[in-house]
Amino acid sequence: GTLADLVGLVSSLAVVAVLAVVVRRTLREPSSRSTDALAVAISVTALVVVGKVLSAQFLLWLLPLVPLVAGRRGRLATGLLLVASVMTNVWFPTLYRDYVNVLDPEAIAFLLVRNALLVGVLAVLLWPERRARPPE
Repeated sequence: GTLADLVGLVSSLAVVAVLAVVVRRTLREPSSRSTDALAVAISVTALVVVGKVLSAQFLLWLLPLVPLVAGRRGRLATGLLLVASVMTNVWFPTLYRDYVNVLDPEAIAFLLVRNALLVGVLAVLLWPERRARPPE
């Protein structure tokens, strides 16, 4: 219907916007393993989290990429991803059936928390780094 088409359009535009941010950042900073790993992790995470379909197996794409992100950002994003992955394992197939067959409120709440964690992974990866202030 119309609402589904609108949501699909908005999610596609969100992915394009995130990829534009990644390209802009990549062009502004010198290439290194850490900046390249971050760019790839953000790009794939955006495709998984903001894309039109979020299938359980898509999280497997993130498991080797997000831990490659350096520093505190990488550790936090990896922690959120691990919790979301465990929740996905609980969600499917057990809670998935309750969600599909009876629209169980607990199954819906569980899914919303898992999805919020995945959005958190993307937000942590996208968050701009603090630059050290030059001495005055």
